[in-house]
Amino acid sequence: MGIQIASTILYCRKFEETVAFYRKRIGLKVTAAKSWFVEFELNEAARLSIADAGRASVGAIGGRGVTITLKVDDIGTLRTRLIGENLDPGPVKDHPWGARVFHIRDPEGNRIEFWMHNRDPMVPSRGIGSVSGGRGKEFIEILGRREQEEAFEILIELVPHLKRSDFLQSFQHDLMKSHKLFGLRDSGRLVSVAAAWVLMTGLLEKLLWIYGFVTTEPMRSKG
Repeated sequence: MGIQIASTILYCRKFEETVAFYRKRIGLKVTAAKSWFVEFELNEAARLSIADAGRASVGAIGGRGVTITLKVDDIGTLRTRLIGENLDPGPVKDHPWGARVFHIRDPEGNRIEFWMHNRDPMVPSRGIGSVSGGRGKEFIEILGRREQEEAFEILIELVPHLKRSDFLQSFQHDLMKSHKLFGLRDSGRLVSVAAAWVLMTGLLEKLLWIYGFVTTEPMRSKG
Protein backbone atom coordinates (compact mmCIF):
# COMPACT_ATOMS: atom_id res chain seq x y z
CA MET A 1 0.00 0.00 0.00
CA GLY A 2 2.96 2.35 0.52
CA ILE A 3 1.62 4.69 3.21
CA GLN A 4 3.90 7.72 3.54
CA ILE A 5 2.18 9.89 6.18
CA ALA A 6 -0.49 9.05 8.77
CA SER A 7 -2.85 11.87 9.80
CA THR A 8 -5.60 12.18 12.40
CA ILE A 9 -8.26 14.90 12.13
CA LEU A 10 -10.13 16.17 15.19
CA TYR A 11 -13.40 17.95 14.42
CA CYS A 12 -13.89 20.54 17.16
CA ARG A 13 -16.56 22.98 18.31
CA LYS A 14 -13.87 24.93 20.22
CA PHE A 15 -11.75 25.33 17.11
CA GLU A 16 -9.63 28.40 17.94
CA GLU A 17 -9.08 27.36 21.55
CA THR A 18 -8.01 23.85 20.53
CA VAL A 19 -5.66 25.14 17.82
CA ALA A 20 -4.01 27.47 20.35
CA PHE A 21 -3.69 24.59 22.81
CA TYR A 22 -1.68 22.41 20.40
CA ARG A 23 0.33 25.28 18.92
CA LYS A 24 1.23 27.34 22.00
CA ARG A 25 0.96 24.96 24.95
CA ILE A 26 1.87 21.58 23.50
CA GLY A 27 4.31 23.24 21.09
CA LEU A 28 3.50 21.49 17.82
CA LYS A 29 4.70 22.90 14.52
CA VAL A 30 2.05 24.11 12.04
CA THR A 31 2.52 22.62 8.56
CA ALA A 32 -0.67 23.94 6.93
CA ALA A 33 -3.36 26.40 7.95
CA LYS A 34 -6.68 27.65 6.62
CA SER A 35 -9.40 29.62 8.34
CA TRP A 36 -11.20 26.39 9.36
CA PHE A 37 -8.39 23.80 9.31
CA VAL A 38 -4.89 23.59 10.84
CA GLU A 39 -2.41 20.74 10.42
CA PHE A 40 0.37 20.06 12.95
CA GLU A 41 3.48 17.94 12.54
CA LEU A 42 3.98 15.19 15.13
CA ASN A 43 7.04 13.79 13.36
CA GLU A 44 8.17 13.27 9.78
CA ALA A 45 5.52 10.60 9.15
CA ALA A 46 2.59 11.68 11.34
CA ARG A 47 0.25 14.67 11.44
CA LEU A 48 -2.51 15.87 13.74
CA SER A 49 -5.14 18.23 12.28
CA ILE A 50 -7.82 20.38 13.90
CA ALA A 51 -10.94 21.20 11.89
CA ASP A 52 -13.78 23.60 12.70
CA ALA A 53 -16.80 21.32 13.08
CA GLY A 54 -19.11 24.23 12.34
CA ARG A 55 -17.65 24.55 8.85
CA ALA A 56 -17.02 20.88 8.05
CA SER A 57 -19.20 18.03 6.86
CA VAL A 58 -18.19 15.90 9.86
CA GLY A 59 -19.56 16.80 13.29
CA ALA A 60 -17.75 17.02 16.61
CA ILE A 61 -18.01 14.24 19.21
CA GLY A 62 -16.64 16.19 22.18
CA GLY A 63 -13.71 13.84 22.76
CA ARG A 64 -15.86 10.75 23.36
CA GLY A 65 -14.02 7.56 22.49
CA VAL A 66 -10.82 9.36 21.41
CA THR A 67 -7.31 8.87 22.81
CA ILE A 68 -4.26 10.27 21.01
CA THR A 69 -1.19 8.31 22.11
CA LEU A 70 2.23 9.98 21.78
CA LYS A 71 5.53 8.35 22.73
CA VAL A 72 8.04 10.95 24.00
CA ASP A 73 11.70 11.04 25.06
CA ASP A 74 11.32 12.28 28.64
CA ILE A 75 7.92 12.12 30.28
CA GLY A 76 8.99 13.88 33.48
CA THR A 77 10.45 16.92 31.71
CA LEU A 78 7.39 17.18 29.46
CA ARG A 79 4.95 16.99 32.36
CA THR A 80 6.85 19.68 34.27
CA ARG A 81 6.74 21.95 31.20
CA LEU A 82 2.99 21.43 30.78
CA ILE A 83 2.43 22.32 34.43
CA GLY A 84 4.45 25.48 33.76
CA GLU A 85 1.92 26.24 31.00
CA ASN A 86 -0.80 26.22 33.69
CA LEU A 87 -2.16 22.92 32.43
CA ASP A 88 -3.27 20.11 34.72
CA PRO A 89 -1.77 16.81 33.54
CA GLY A 90 -2.67 13.71 35.50
CA PRO A 91 -0.14 11.78 37.60
CA VAL A 92 2.54 9.62 35.99
CA LYS A 93 1.52 5.97 36.20
CA ASP A 94 3.55 2.81 35.65
CA HIS A 95 1.74 0.36 33.39
CA PRO A 96 2.20 -3.44 33.39
CA TRP A 97 3.43 -3.31 29.80
CA GLY A 98 6.60 -1.50 30.91
CA ALA A 99 5.69 2.13 30.25
CA ARG A 100 5.33 5.35 32.22
CA VAL A 101 2.18 7.23 31.24
CA PHE A 102 0.23 10.39 32.00
CA HIS A 103 -2.89 11.88 30.44
CA ILE A 104 -4.24 15.32 29.69
CA ARG A 105 -7.28 16.59 27.79
CA ASP A 106 -7.41 19.31 25.17
CA PRO A 107 -10.10 22.06 25.27
CA GLU A 108 -12.41 19.91 23.16
CA GLY A 109 -12.16 17.03 25.65
CA ASN A 110 -9.95 14.75 23.56
CA ARG A 111 -7.75 12.54 25.75
CA ILE A 112 -4.00 12.69 25.08
CA GLU A 113 -1.71 9.98 26.41
CA PHE A 114 2.02 10.72 26.69
CA TRP A 115 4.23 7.72 27.41
CA MET A 116 7.78 6.42 27.41
CA HIS A 117 9.41 3.09 28.19
CA ASN A 118 10.15 2.61 31.88
CA ARG A 119 13.94 3.01 32.02
CA ASP A 120 14.24 2.64 35.80
CA PRO A 121 13.93 -0.98 37.02
CA MET A 122 13.67 0.27 40.60
CA VAL A 123 10.24 1.79 39.91
CA PRO A 124 7.50 -0.87 40.02
CA SER A 125 5.84 -1.59 36.70
CA ARG A 126 2.53 -1.94 38.54
CA GLY A 127 0.79 0.26 41.07
CA ILE A 128 1.13 -0.59 44.77
CA GLY A 129 -2.56 -1.48 44.79
CA SER A 130 -1.88 -4.25 42.28
CA VAL A 131 1.12 -5.54 44.22
CA SER A 132 -0.55 -5.54 47.64
CA GLY A 133 -4.00 -6.54 46.48
CA GLY A 134 -5.57 -3.35 47.89
CA ARG A 135 -8.08 -1.39 45.90
CA GLY A 136 -7.82 2.25 44.97
CA LYS A 137 -4.12 2.49 45.82
CA GLU A 138 -1.54 3.85 43.40
CA PHE A 139 2.24 4.29 43.64
CA ILE A 140 3.51 7.47 41.95
CA GLU A 141 6.65 9.54 41.61
CA ILE A 142 6.28 13.12 42.88
CA LEU A 143 7.04 15.17 39.77
CA GLY A 144 4.63 18.03 39.19
CA ARG A 145 3.86 21.14 41.23
CA ARG A 146 0.44 19.86 42.28
CA GLU A 147 1.91 16.64 43.69
CA GLN A 148 4.71 18.59 45.39
CA GLU A 149 2.10 20.76 47.12
CA GLU A 150 0.25 17.63 48.28
CA ALA A 151 3.50 16.10 49.57
CA PHE A 152 4.29 19.25 51.54
CA GLU A 153 0.99 19.03 53.43
CA ILE A 154 1.97 15.54 54.59
CA LEU A 155 5.56 16.39 55.47
CA ILE A 156 4.66 19.30 57.75
CA GLU A 157 2.72 16.91 60.01
CA LEU A 158 6.09 15.62 61.25
CA VAL A 159 8.32 18.54 60.23
CA PRO A 160 6.23 21.59 61.23
CA HIS A 161 9.13 24.04 60.78
CA LEU A 162 9.47 23.15 57.07
CA LYS A 163 8.77 26.16 54.85
CA ARG A 164 6.67 25.64 51.75
CA SER A 165 8.88 27.90 49.60
CA ASP A 166 12.08 26.09 50.66
CA PHE A 167 10.53 22.69 49.98
CA LEU A 168 9.27 23.62 46.51
CA GLN A 169 12.56 25.32 45.62
CA SER A 170 14.51 22.18 46.55
CA PHE A 171 13.17 20.42 43.45
CA GLN A 172 15.25 22.80 41.31
CA HIS A 173 18.50 21.78 43.03
CA ASP A 174 21.00 19.56 41.19
CA LEU A 175 20.93 17.07 44.09
CA MET A 176 17.38 16.12 43.14
CA LYS A 177 18.74 14.39 40.04
CA SER A 178 19.79 11.48 42.27
CA HIS A 179 17.05 11.88 44.89
CA LYS A 180 13.43 10.91 44.33
CA LEU A 181 10.14 11.42 46.12
CA PHE A 182 7.47 8.76 45.79
CA GLY A 183 3.92 8.83 47.03
CA LEU A 184 1.03 6.51 47.76
CA ARG A 185 -2.46 7.55 46.72
CA ASP A 186 -5.47 5.99 48.40
CA SER A 187 -8.69 6.55 46.43
CA GLY A 188 -7.02 9.46 44.62
CA ARG A 189 -5.70 11.19 47.77
CA LEU A 190 -1.99 11.33 48.57
CA VAL A 191 -1.51 9.72 52.00
CA SER A 192 2.18 8.77 52.20
CA VAL A 193 5.50 10.15 50.97
CA ALA A 194 8.85 8.35 50.76
CA ALA A 195 12.23 9.95 50.05
CA ALA A 196 14.77 7.82 48.21
CA TRP A 197 18.31 8.06 46.90
CA VAL A 198 19.19 6.33 43.62
CA LEU A 199 22.69 4.83 43.84
CA MET A 200 24.77 3.32 41.06
CA THR A 201 27.06 0.43 41.99
CA GLY A 202 30.39 -0.46 40.41
CA LEU A 203 28.56 -3.12 38.39
CA LEU A 204 26.30 -0.43 36.91
CA GLU A 205 23.35 -1.68 38.93
CA LYS A 206 20.88 0.71 40.52
CA LEU A 207 20.07 0.60 44.21
CA LEU A 208 17.21 2.48 45.81
CA TRP A 209 17.86 3.60 49.38
CA ILE A 210 14.71 4.83 51.13
CA TYR A 211 15.82 7.18 53.89
CA GLY A 212 12.55 8.84 54.84
CA PHE A 213 8.90 7.88 55.06
CA VAL A 214 5.97 10.03 56.23
CA THR A 215 2.25 9.22 56.22
CA THR A 216 -0.87 11.05 57.33
CA GLU A 217 -2.09 10.52 60.89
CA PRO A 218 -5.25 8.58 59.89
CA MET A 219 -3.10 6.16 57.87
CA ARG A 220 -0.61 5.55 60.69
CA SER A 221 -3.18 3.61 62.68
CA LYS A 222 -3.58 1.18 59.77
CA GLY A 223 0.00 -0.08 60.09
